[in-house]
Amino acid sequence: MDTGDARDQVRFSSLEVVALPWVFTQHHPLDTNDFIKRAKDRGVDLDLLKLRQLYKHRILVPLVAITNRRYAEPRTQAYDEPQCAGTRLYELRVARKDGRLLDLSAGPFLPRLQFNPQGPYVPRWWNGLLYSYHQLAILPKLDNLLAHCRYSYRNEQIYPRLPEPDPFLRHWAIWYHRIALMAAALEARYLPALDPEWVHLVNAKPNEYDQYRHSFNPVAMSRQLKYPAEQVRRDAEGLLLSAHAIEPTSGWWSQLLRRAPRDSWKHLKGASLSAMDLRETAEILLRFHEDLSEHGEAEPLPTIPDHAWHPLHERLSSRHETLDQNLMHLGLSPHPRVVLAVEGESEELHTPRVWKSLAIQKLPNWCAS
Repeated sequence: MDTGDARDQVRFSSLEVVALPWVFTQHHPLDTNDFIKRAKDRGVDLDLLKLRQLYKHRILVPLVAITNRRYAEPRTQAYDEPQCAGTRLYELRVARKDGRLLDLSAGPFLPRLQFNPQGPYVPRWWNGLLYSYHQLAILPKLDNLLAHCRYSYRNEQIYPRLPEPDPFLRHWAIWYHRIALMAAALEARYLPALDPEWVHLVNAKPNEYDQYRHSFNPVAMSRQLKYPAEQVRRDAEGLLLSAHAIEPTSGWWSQLLRRAPRDSWKHLKGASLSAMDLRETAEILLRFHEDLSEHGEAEPLPTIPDHAWHPLHERLSSRHETLDQNLMHLGLSPHPRVVLAVEGESEELHTPRVWKSLAIQKLPNWCAS
Protein backbone atom coordinates (compact mmCIF):
# COMPACT_ATOMS: atom_id res chain seq x y z
CA MET A 1 0.00 0.00 0.00
CA ASP A 2 1.42 3.37 -1.03
CA THR A 3 0.97 5.93 1.73
CA GLY A 4 3.75 8.17 0.49
CA ASP A 5 7.11 8.83 2.09
CA ALA A 6 6.50 9.97 5.65
CA ARG A 7 9.32 12.50 5.35
CA ASP A 8 7.64 14.13 2.35
CA GLN A 9 4.16 14.39 3.82
CA VAL A 10 3.03 18.01 4.18
CA ARG A 11 2.72 19.02 7.79
CA PHE A 12 -0.51 20.59 9.00
CA SER A 13 -0.86 21.86 12.55
CA SER A 14 -3.57 20.61 14.86
CA LEU A 15 -4.06 24.22 15.92
CA GLU A 16 -5.23 25.00 12.40
CA VAL A 17 -7.67 22.09 12.60
CA VAL A 18 -9.25 23.16 15.91
CA ALA A 19 -9.70 26.67 14.49
CA LEU A 20 -12.01 25.37 11.74
CA PRO A 21 -15.80 25.86 11.92
CA TRP A 22 -17.79 23.11 13.60
CA VAL A 23 -14.71 21.07 14.52
CA PHE A 24 -15.39 18.28 17.07
CA THR A 25 -19.14 18.89 17.05
CA GLN A 26 -19.93 15.38 15.77
CA HIS A 27 -17.23 13.31 17.47
CA HIS A 28 -16.32 15.09 20.69
CA PRO A 29 -12.62 15.36 21.58
CA LEU A 30 -11.49 12.49 23.80
CA ASP A 31 -9.58 13.08 27.00
CA THR A 32 -7.13 10.43 28.16
CA ASN A 33 -9.70 8.51 30.21
CA ASP A 34 -12.15 8.48 27.29
CA PHE A 35 -9.43 7.27 24.95
CA ILE A 36 -8.42 4.47 27.34
CA LYS A 37 -12.05 3.30 27.63
CA ARG A 38 -12.57 3.27 23.87
CA ALA A 39 -9.27 1.45 23.37
CA LYS A 40 -10.45 -1.25 25.79
CA ASP A 41 -13.60 -1.70 23.70
CA ARG A 42 -11.28 -2.38 20.77
CA GLY A 43 -9.27 -4.96 22.70
CA VAL A 44 -6.25 -2.75 23.47
CA ASP A 45 -5.14 -2.37 27.10
CA LEU A 46 -3.89 1.16 27.77
CA ASP A 47 -3.44 3.33 30.83
CA LEU A 48 -2.16 6.86 31.48
CA LEU A 49 1.48 5.83 31.73
CA LYS A 50 1.30 3.75 28.55
CA LEU A 51 -0.18 6.73 26.76
CA ARG A 52 2.76 8.76 27.99
CA GLN A 53 5.16 6.15 26.62
CA LEU A 54 3.38 6.20 23.26
CA TYR A 55 3.69 9.99 23.23
CA LYS A 56 7.36 9.78 24.21
CA HIS A 57 8.07 7.50 21.25
CA ARG A 58 5.95 9.73 18.94
CA ILE A 59 3.63 6.85 18.06
CA LEU A 60 0.42 8.28 19.49
CA VAL A 61 0.68 11.99 20.17
CA PRO A 62 -2.32 13.83 21.68
CA LEU A 63 -3.94 16.05 19.11
CA VAL A 64 -3.76 19.11 21.31
CA ALA A 65 -2.93 20.13 24.89
CA ILE A 66 -4.84 22.74 26.87
CA THR A 67 -2.44 24.65 29.10
CA ASN A 68 -2.49 27.48 31.61
CA ARG A 69 0.06 29.39 29.55
CA ARG A 70 -0.87 31.63 26.65
CA TYR A 71 0.92 30.75 23.41
CA ALA A 72 -1.00 33.07 21.07
CA GLU A 73 -2.99 36.25 21.18
CA PRO A 74 -6.65 35.90 22.22
CA ARG A 75 -8.93 35.52 19.23
CA THR A 76 -12.62 35.65 18.49
CA GLN A 77 -14.07 33.18 16.01
CA ALA A 78 -15.58 34.89 12.99
CA TYR A 79 -18.19 32.19 12.40
CA ASP A 80 -21.16 30.71 14.21
CA GLU A 81 -20.94 27.27 15.78
CA PRO A 82 -23.49 25.05 17.51
CA GLN A 83 -23.62 25.30 21.27
CA CYS A 84 -21.30 23.03 23.22
CA ALA A 85 -22.89 19.84 24.52
CA GLY A 86 -19.76 18.43 26.16
CA THR A 87 -17.39 19.68 28.84
CA ARG A 88 -14.20 18.95 26.91
CA LEU A 89 -15.47 20.70 23.78
CA TYR A 90 -16.38 23.74 25.87
CA GLU A 91 -12.93 23.81 27.49
CA LEU A 92 -11.32 23.44 24.07
CA ARG A 93 -13.23 26.42 22.71
CA VAL A 94 -12.36 28.58 25.73
CA ALA A 95 -8.68 27.67 25.42
CA ARG A 96 -8.79 28.29 21.66
CA LYS A 97 -10.20 31.74 22.28
CA ASP A 98 -7.55 32.50 24.94
CA GLY A 99 -4.64 31.16 22.88
CA ARG A 100 -3.84 28.40 25.41
CA LEU A 101 -3.53 25.48 22.98
CA LEU A 102 -0.36 23.55 22.21
CA ASP A 103 0.35 21.27 19.24
CA LEU A 104 2.43 18.50 20.83
CA SER A 105 3.42 16.97 17.49
CA ALA A 106 5.15 20.21 16.44
CA GLY A 107 7.95 19.93 18.99
CA PRO A 108 10.04 17.38 20.88
CA PHE A 109 8.84 15.22 23.74
CA LEU A 110 8.01 17.26 26.86
CA PRO A 111 9.13 15.12 29.83
CA ARG A 112 7.41 17.37 32.37
CA LEU A 113 4.02 17.01 30.72
CA GLN A 114 1.88 15.14 33.22
CA PHE A 115 -0.37 12.31 32.10
CA ASN A 116 -1.27 11.15 35.60
CA PRO A 117 -1.72 13.14 38.84
CA GLN A 118 1.24 13.36 41.16
CA GLY A 119 0.50 12.04 44.63
CA PRO A 120 -2.91 11.01 45.97
CA TYR A 121 -6.01 10.89 43.83
CA VAL A 122 -7.30 14.36 43.01
CA PRO A 123 -11.06 14.55 42.27
CA ARG A 124 -11.84 15.85 38.78
CA TRP A 125 -8.15 16.19 37.97
CA TRP A 126 -7.46 16.37 34.23
CA ASN A 127 -4.18 16.61 32.37
CA GLY A 128 -5.57 18.87 29.62
CA LEU A 129 -4.73 16.42 26.81
CA LEU A 130 -7.20 15.76 24.01
CA TYR A 131 -7.29 13.16 21.24
CA SER A 132 -9.37 12.89 18.12
CA TYR A 133 -11.77 9.99 17.71
CA HIS A 134 -9.98 9.17 14.46
CA GLN A 135 -6.73 8.53 16.33
CA LEU A 136 -8.28 5.24 17.47
CA ALA A 137 -7.52 3.95 13.97
CA ILE A 138 -3.88 3.25 14.85
CA LEU A 139 -4.74 0.87 17.71
CA PRO A 140 -4.52 -2.38 15.67
CA LYS A 141 -0.94 -1.43 14.73
CA LEU A 142 0.13 -1.28 18.39
CA ASP A 143 -0.30 -4.96 19.27
CA ASN A 144 3.33 -5.97 18.80
CA LEU A 145 4.75 -2.90 20.53
CA LEU A 146 2.47 -3.26 23.56
CA ALA A 147 3.20 -7.00 23.76
CA HIS A 148 6.87 -6.19 24.44
CA CYS A 149 6.09 -3.73 27.22
CA ARG A 150 8.28 -4.15 30.32
CA TYR A 151 7.48 -2.97 33.84
CA SER A 152 9.50 -1.60 36.74
CA TYR A 153 8.48 -0.87 40.30
CA ARG A 154 9.56 2.26 42.12
CA ASN A 155 8.03 4.74 44.54
CA GLU A 156 5.25 2.22 45.20
CA GLN A 157 4.07 2.42 41.60
CA ILE A 158 4.40 0.23 38.53
CA TYR A 159 5.85 1.98 35.47
CA PRO A 160 5.52 0.57 31.94
CA ARG A 161 8.35 0.90 29.45
CA LEU A 162 7.93 0.35 25.74
CA PRO A 163 10.80 -0.65 23.45
CA GLU A 164 12.00 1.54 20.61
CA PRO A 165 9.46 1.30 17.77
CA ASP A 166 10.67 -0.03 14.45
CA PRO A 167 10.81 2.27 11.39
CA PHE A 168 7.66 0.77 9.91
CA LEU A 169 5.58 1.64 12.98
CA ARG A 170 7.04 5.15 13.02
CA HIS A 171 5.98 5.54 9.40
CA TRP A 172 2.46 4.32 10.21
CA ALA A 173 2.29 6.68 13.20
CA ILE A 174 2.99 9.72 11.00
CA TRP A 175 0.48 8.51 8.41
CA TYR A 176 -2.32 7.87 10.90
CA HIS A 177 -1.73 11.15 12.73
CA ARG A 178 -2.01 13.12 9.49
CA ILE A 179 -5.20 11.29 8.51
CA ALA A 180 -6.67 11.90 11.97
CA LEU A 181 -6.07 15.62 11.45
CA MET A 182 -7.69 15.59 8.02
CA ALA A 183 -10.69 13.54 9.18
CA ALA A 184 -11.22 15.80 12.21
CA ALA A 185 -11.30 18.78 9.84
CA LEU A 186 -13.81 17.12 7.49
CA GLU A 187 -16.07 15.07 9.75
CA ALA A 188 -18.52 17.87 10.60
CA ARG A 189 -19.43 18.14 6.91
CA TYR A 190 -19.62 14.46 5.97
CA LEU A 191 -20.16 12.37 9.11
CA PRO A 192 -23.85 13.31 9.65
CA ALA A 193 -24.76 11.98 6.18
CA LEU A 194 -22.66 8.82 6.30
CA ASP A 195 -25.66 6.54 6.72
CA PRO A 196 -27.47 6.48 3.36
CA GLU A 197 -30.89 6.10 4.99
CA TRP A 198 -30.86 9.16 7.28
CA VAL A 199 -28.91 12.13 8.64
CA HIS A 200 -27.35 11.47 12.04
CA LEU A 201 -26.74 14.94 13.47
CA VAL A 202 -25.16 15.62 16.87
CA ASN A 203 -25.11 18.89 18.83
CA ALA A 204 -26.80 20.90 16.10
CA LYS A 205 -30.16 21.66 14.58
CA PRO A 206 -30.96 20.64 11.00
CA ASN A 207 -31.21 24.24 9.80
CA GLU A 208 -27.79 25.01 11.33
CA TYR A 209 -26.26 22.05 9.56
CA ASP A 210 -27.89 23.01 6.26
CA GLN A 211 -26.34 26.47 6.47
CA TYR A 212 -22.92 25.02 7.29
CA ARG A 213 -23.19 22.39 4.53
CA HIS A 214 -24.09 24.96 1.88
CA SER A 215 -21.27 27.27 2.95
CA PHE A 216 -18.70 24.45 2.87
CA ASN A 217 -16.35 24.78 -0.11
CA PRO A 218 -14.49 21.49 -0.74
CA VAL A 219 -11.99 23.07 -3.13
CA ALA A 220 -11.09 25.82 -0.66
CA MET A 221 -10.84 23.24 2.11
CA SER A 222 -8.51 21.07 0.01
CA ARG A 223 -6.28 24.10 -0.56
CA GLN A 224 -6.35 25.10 3.10
CA LEU A 225 -5.52 21.61 4.34
CA LYS A 226 -2.93 21.12 1.58
CA TYR A 227 -4.72 17.88 0.89
CA PRO A 228 -5.07 17.12 -2.84
CA ALA A 229 -7.67 14.70 -4.15
CA GLU A 230 -5.07 12.12 -5.22
CA GLN A 231 -3.76 11.87 -1.65
CA VAL A 232 -7.30 11.75 -0.27
CA ARG A 233 -8.06 8.68 -2.37
CA ARG A 234 -4.77 6.94 -1.53
CA ASP A 235 -5.36 7.49 2.17
CA ALA A 236 -8.94 6.24 1.99
CA GLU A 237 -7.98 3.08 0.10
CA GLY A 238 -5.16 2.47 2.57
CA LEU A 239 -7.64 2.63 5.45
CA LEU A 240 -9.98 0.23 3.67
CA LEU A 241 -7.13 -2.22 3.07
CA SER A 242 -6.33 -2.09 6.79
CA ALA A 243 -9.99 -2.68 7.65
CA HIS A 244 -10.11 -5.70 5.33
CA ALA A 245 -6.94 -7.10 6.93
CA ILE A 246 -8.19 -6.96 10.53
CA GLU A 247 -11.91 -7.66 10.03
CA PRO A 248 -12.62 -11.02 11.74
CA THR A 249 -15.67 -11.65 9.57
CA SER A 250 -15.77 -11.94 5.80
CA GLY A 251 -18.07 -12.48 2.86
CA TRP A 252 -21.78 -12.00 3.46
CA TRP A 253 -21.34 -11.43 7.20
CA SER A 254 -19.00 -8.53 6.50
CA GLN A 255 -21.41 -7.06 3.96
CA LEU A 256 -24.28 -7.30 6.43
CA LEU A 257 -22.20 -5.73 9.20
CA ARG A 258 -21.40 -2.70 7.06
CA ARG A 259 -25.12 -2.06 6.65
CA ALA A 260 -25.61 -1.55 10.38
CA PRO A 261 -26.27 2.09 11.38
CA ARG A 262 -23.54 3.78 13.39
CA ASP A 263 -25.67 3.81 16.53
CA SER A 264 -25.47 0.02 16.62
CA TRP A 265 -21.66 -0.10 16.53
CA LYS A 266 -21.62 0.25 20.32
CA HIS A 267 -22.45 -3.45 20.45
CA LEU A 268 -19.28 -4.38 18.54
CA LYS A 269 -15.99 -5.20 20.23
CA GLY A 270 -12.37 -5.78 19.35
CA ALA A 271 -11.21 -5.95 15.75
CA SER A 272 -14.76 -5.69 14.39
CA LEU A 273 -15.13 -2.26 15.99
CA SER A 274 -11.66 -1.16 14.85
CA ALA A 275 -12.50 -2.18 11.29
CA MET A 276 -15.62 -0.03 11.39
CA ASP A 277 -13.53 2.90 12.71
CA LEU A 278 -11.25 2.58 9.69
CA ARG A 279 -14.18 2.36 7.28
CA GLU A 280 -15.86 5.39 8.84
CA THR A 281 -12.74 7.54 8.45
CA ALA A 282 -12.26 6.24 4.91
CA GLU A 283 -15.86 7.06 4.01
CA ILE A 284 -15.41 10.65 5.23
CA LEU A 285 -12.37 11.01 2.97
CA LEU A 286 -14.12 9.41 0.00
CA ARG A 287 -17.14 11.69 0.34
CA PHE A 288 -14.70 14.60 0.29
CA HIS A 289 -13.06 13.14 -2.83
CA GLU A 290 -16.45 12.83 -4.51
CA ASP A 291 -17.14 16.49 -3.74
CA LEU A 292 -13.80 17.47 -5.24
CA SER A 293 -14.59 15.37 -8.30
CA GLU A 294 -17.91 17.18 -8.79
CA HIS A 295 -15.99 20.45 -8.71
CA GLY A 296 -13.54 19.25 -11.38
CA GLU A 297 -10.63 18.75 -8.98
CA ALA A 298 -10.30 15.00 -9.52
CA GLU A 299 -11.36 12.13 -11.72
CA PRO A 300 -14.46 10.27 -10.48
CA LEU A 301 -13.88 7.12 -8.48
CA PRO A 302 -13.76 4.09 -10.77
CA THR A 303 -16.60 1.62 -11.12
CA ILE A 304 -15.18 -1.65 -9.83
CA PRO A 305 -16.64 -4.93 -11.22
CA ASP A 306 -18.21 -7.15 -8.59
CA HIS A 307 -15.99 -10.10 -9.51
CA ALA A 308 -12.73 -8.13 -9.06
CA TRP A 309 -11.96 -7.30 -5.43
CA HIS A 310 -10.90 -3.74 -4.72
CA PRO A 311 -10.52 -1.71 -1.51
CA LEU A 312 -13.51 0.40 -2.54
CA HIS A 313 -15.68 -2.71 -2.08
CA GLU A 314 -15.03 -2.25 1.66
CA ARG A 315 -16.79 1.12 1.77
CA LEU A 316 -19.63 1.59 4.21
CA SER A 317 -21.73 2.84 1.31
CA SER A 318 -20.89 -0.13 -0.92
CA ARG A 319 -24.17 -1.91 -1.76
CA HIS A 320 -23.80 -4.68 -4.32
CA GLU A 321 -26.91 -6.53 -3.21
CA THR A 322 -30.16 -5.72 -1.48
CA LEU A 323 -30.55 -6.24 2.25
CA ASP A 324 -32.87 -9.17 1.62
CA GLN A 325 -30.26 -10.82 -0.62
CA ASN A 326 -27.64 -10.45 2.12
CA LEU A 327 -30.01 -12.02 4.64
CA MET A 328 -30.95 -14.84 2.27
CA HIS A 329 -27.28 -15.75 1.74
CA LEU A 330 -26.97 -16.18 5.50
CA GLY A 331 -30.29 -17.99 5.92
CA LEU A 332 -31.69 -15.13 8.01
CA SER A 333 -34.28 -13.68 5.69
CA PRO A 334 -37.90 -13.94 6.83
CA HIS A 335 -38.83 -14.45 3.18
CA PRO A 336 -38.53 -17.90 1.56
CA ARG A 337 -35.95 -18.37 -1.18
CA VAL A 338 -38.27 -20.55 -3.24
CA VAL A 339 -42.05 -20.60 -3.39
CA LEU A 340 -43.62 -23.79 -4.75
CA ALA A 341 -47.26 -23.40 -5.77
CA VAL A 342 -49.34 -26.47 -6.58
CA GLU A 343 -52.90 -26.79 -7.78
CA GLY A 344 -55.39 -29.39 -6.67
CA GLU A 345 -55.83 -31.79 -3.77
CA SER A 346 -53.76 -34.54 -5.42
CA GLU A 347 -50.73 -32.27 -5.80
CA GLU A 348 -51.06 -31.11 -2.19
CA LEU A 349 -51.05 -34.76 -1.13
CA HIS A 350 -48.16 -35.94 -3.30
CA THR A 351 -45.79 -32.97 -3.17
CA PRO A 352 -44.79 -33.34 0.53
CA ARG A 353 -44.18 -37.08 -0.05
CA VAL A 354 -41.95 -36.35 -3.05
CA TRP A 355 -40.12 -33.73 -1.00
CA LYS A 356 -39.58 -36.28 1.78
CA SER A 357 -38.44 -39.03 -0.57
CA LEU A 358 -35.77 -36.70 -1.97
CA ALA A 359 -34.41 -36.33 1.57
CA ILE A 360 -34.69 -32.53 1.45
CA GLN A 361 -34.56 -31.10 4.94
CA LYS A 362 -37.44 -29.06 6.19
CA LEU A 363 -36.39 -25.43 6.47
CA PRO A 364 -37.28 -23.34 9.55
CA ASN A 365 -39.55 -21.10 7.49
CA TRP A 366 -41.09 -24.00 5.54
CA CYS A 367 -44.79 -23.60 5.26
CA ALA A 368 -47.12 -25.99 3.44
CA SER A 369 -50.60 -24.88 2.58
